[in-house]
Amino acid sequence: MIRHGNVTSFERHLFTGTGTGVPAEIRTWYPCSDVSEITIPQNLDNKLDRTGVFRHTFLDGGDEVHVVTPVQWRGRLTFSKATRTVYRGETLVISVSKRSTHRLRWRHDGKVIKQWNGSNSVTMSNVTSSSAGVYECYINNWRQFGQHAIMRLIVPDCPRNFANAPICNVFVALGCYNGGLQLQDDGACACPVGFTGTLCQDVYAEGMYGTLGQHQCPGRDCSGSLFCQPDPLGCSCAAGFKGSTCTEVCDEGRYGADCEGVCHCADNSTCNPITGVCGSGGCAPCWTGVNCQQRPEYSAPP
Repeated sequence: MIRHGNVTSFERHLFTGTGTGVPAEIRTWYPCSDVSEITIPQNLDNKLDRTGVFRHTFLDGGDEVHVVTPVQWRGRLTFSKATRTVYRGETLVISVSKRSTHRLRWRHDGKVIKQWNGSNSVTMSNVTSSSAGVYECYINNWRQFGQHAIMRLIVPDCPRNFANAPICNVFVALGCYNGGLQLQDDGACACPVGFTGTLCQDVYAEGMYGTLGQHQCPGRDCSGSLFCQPDPLGCSCAAGFKGSTCTEVCDEGRYGADCEGVCHCADNSTCNPITGVCGSGGCAPCWTGVNCQQRPEYSAPP
């Protein structure tokens, strides 16, 4: 988890069928002012309080900031991402991998969604602010066992490329590179783990994280770790990894946090799955930058 201040609390954010407090075995570590690490052991020995949605609160310049983290059972029914960020008016598809669907049930912030019964994939068109929140998909009568998919949807106050919330009357022409998202107050870029810079155009060395890239994962291997930041970024796997357990390596041609980036290397060669940097062949025509994500003829990311 990434933070920028002093931790004030760590608690359960929403009841999802199991547990009302935090796991007794939880471990916390605060190596410095910009990072806190919270470890929740895997859900072994039927200790069901280890799954759910937790809230991490810290102080940033005197203001309280909340980081919400969904923790799924590492089983057969999961969402591929812990959080999704979708802007107002856009379309979102939520799905789980399960062949038998007739017993599947859904909830939004704890409330049953009857019209989604029996569906393993749902489409939400024209997303609104009321669409935001925690979504659960579980097998009927099995919610209390915690073996179900949990995901949080983040819907920023302003539409894409607009800032100055809640009025949202400022158009931001410059976008963000490498999966960065614009903050709603001033349009500045918030960068995912592994990237930094005014427009998130700079990359960290492999296995590094933190606001200045000054921390490293054990053995410089960040697989299996979920990094959570304040909205609108939410939670993601470390750069180079994807999946519900953050242990799947990016497919060829993809890179970055949750493998959301697309490589732009010469001769259609693949890039480094963590940084997006191309090999000796360099960038494909019309692309430039440290990891070939910038187009000289444009002032904003594609």
